[in-house]
Amino acid sequence: MKRFLFLALTLISTAGFAQFSDKVIESKYYQVFFQSDEQEAAVVAQKLDSLFDFYNSYFHFDTSHMTERLKVKLLDSKSAYIDYVSATTTVSDPVSSFLFVQYQDSTKSELIGYKNDNPDFEDTLSHYSFIQFFRNFITNPPLWLEKGFAVYFGKSFYSPVKNAVVYKENLTWLNTLKSYLDADPPALIDLNTLFSMDSAEVSENSDLFYAQSWGLIKFLIENQQAVYNRVIWDSVNKLTRDASKEENEENAKRPFVWLNATRFSKDFYEYITALKTFPQLVDNGIALYEEGKYNEAKIPLIKAITMEDKNYIPYYYLGLIHYNTEDYAMADFYYNSAIQMDGDKAICYYALGVNAFAEQDYEKSIKCLKTAIAYSQEYTERVDKIIENIRTILRLQNRTMDIDAIEPYPVAPAEEEEIAINPEITITSIEEVAPAEPAAEEPETPPTEETVSEPVYPEPTPEEEISRLRLDKDTGEYILLN
Repeated sequence: MKRFLFLALTLISTAGFAQFSDKVIESKYYQVFFQSDEQEAAVVAQKLDSLFDFYNSYFHFDTSHMTERLKVKLLDSKSAYIDYVSATTTVSDPVSSFLFVQYQDSTKSELIGYKNDNPDFEDTLSHYSFIQFFRNFITNPPLWLEKGFAVYFGKSFYSPVKNAVVYKENLTWLNTLKSYLDADPPALIDLNTLFSMDSAEVSENSDLFYAQSWGLIKFLIENQQAVYNRVIWDSVNKLTRDASKEENEENAKRPFVWLNATRFSKDFYEYITALKTFPQLVDNGIALYEEGKYNEAKIPLIKAITMEDKNYIPYYYLGLIHYNTEDYAMADFYYNSAIQMDGDKAICYYALGVNAFAEQDYEKSIKCLKTAIAYSQEYTERVDKIIENIRTILRLQNRTMDIDAIEPYPVAPAEEEEIAINPEITITSIEEVAPAEPAAEEPETPPTEETVSEPVYPEPTPEEEISRLRLDKDTGEYILLN
């Protein structure tokens, strides 16, 4: 698991920093300085505005006191990013694609980053933009609150369709936290220590610190007992902008004195151990499906989709479940959804063909089955058997169909979703500014997926090997068992 490295330093110097750019995107809350890609900078500015509003829908900070927009420096490449960070901060080799730099003069603080195609770019942007947001209102926050919330929001993403940020559950640290809880005795940091840890202590205990801080935030926000919800927001409300770190730590922990320590520990343990990751939910759903417990299997698979809606495996198995319960319309929907999520085309079209055969839509069945063969010749023998069955049925029904003339579906390339830029975001020229000497921070990763099991014939099942997908408990990855 990738660690977050916390190096945030408050800098006193006001020496000038290296020339950056005379172009800037100005949005509602941000100035996004950029080198060359104006369109990309505008997209990032729009995402940042949405993230800001999303965060503040939880915290309700008063924005009327903001005299300056938050500064973001967006560079064109990793090398340019490293050069800029090395020239303007004490960090020579930043690990993450973003770095928050906090000055003693808060108007000079800035988020530095570079655009890249890494899968975790959006997560990193969410993580570090929260830190910049939080420190804009609370200069010296308790680290457990800042980091816990940053991880809690770390998978939230901007939706172009909604023009807003959508919360997405982040369970990256769940297995780590469970491993500490399952130790005998549980190896957690006691709360008094957690509430007052400094950056050096965080670096020494980063895995446990991040896992426990995230778990504590998630438990307090999402628990059904209102007493826990009140504690977290009372803690946040007791923070003040100009207080020292020690003063804010002391204020933030006061609401916890009203909790019964034994009950709190028990509730926290039960809540965290009951949580399941995406691979665990999928594995649970597959196991229930294979036991024929179709209604029960739907629950973890649908929950898995709410966590990872771009992964095809739960869609595919929901298709199998609906096929086996003879709800062919829903089976068709889920198989097509699996294809849209870049699922194995051969197995999904084969499943669609079998499903259409069961619906007696023979033309669609043949079209789908031929498409499966177009993707993988290994389906040829099975497809030939089904098509031969269709020929027999049509003959018995005195129906004719030119089966050989039916063409497979064409392979359509996926279209990328474009983001419409908010017209309020403008590009202006500015004079170069002279800043100071800065500092830094760091992030994480998800599971993998592989092949899935094949659908069952509506005719008597032929002699064949059926693949089974299993979760490797040690690696968190899917493996194929024969």
